[in-house]
Amino acid sequence: MMKMNKSAVLILLISAAFLAQNILAESLPASSYYQGTRYDGPAGDRVRVDFAVYDTQDADGNEFTAAGKSLPWASTERFIYAYQITNEVTSIEDFALEYFSILGIGQDAMAPDDGTPSDYIGSSSDSISDSLKGVEPVFEQLILDEDETDDDGKYYSSASWEFAGDSLIFGEHSFFLILTSDHDYKAGAYTFGAPQSTSVAIPNPEPSTMALFALGSAMLLKRRNNKL
Repeated sequence: MMKMNKSAVLILLISAAFLAQNILAESLPASSYYQGTRYDGPAGDRVRVDFAVYDTQDADGNEFTAAGKSLPWASTERFIYAYQITNEVTSIEDFALEYFSILGIGQDAMAPDDGTPSDYIGSSSDSISDSLKGVEPVFEQLILDEDETDDDGKYYSSASWEFAGDSLIFGEHSFFLILTSDHDYKAGAYTFGAPQSTSVAIPNPEPSTMALFALGSAMLLKRRNNKL
């Protein structure tokens, strides 16, 4: 009978614990409008991004709140954009996801004149169980960009959620990261720094319904204790 060394047993135990945690953790509520999952990196050593768009004016109602989830503010926008990231990176010791950003938000999708940043961005707990809750961002923001063709000159072009440097480590997932907008989504891409870098489709708000333009998001993987 083949014997397993201690390191192999440890790897199996870690993998089993990680799978059990993710089976028990709550994922994004089902959306009949638009939903998906993207991976960056090989199986067992990657970052997972779950995303969904909810149409609050859908004939079936608001599927996000119908699933028992809530927004951290009283939103009046039609669409809810929700993201959740999971750190499955094993090849780089002590790496943690430090932030998640959506870039290339369509002009006027979240116009500064329409409200304050807190009217559009936030996060929501993914579980009622404290032991299963994901990592809550410590800070979120919408970032203004300049538009030379617009007399007003400014619009929100990106959104970012930041996490404590050693919190979103291997096996951990985030809260639901939320944006709201009256505008439909566009398909684009996200990238993050290390250990892999790819481009895949994820949604973000765009004034022109279903328009396909450049989109990006960035996630910086940072070794805990600021080690490189």
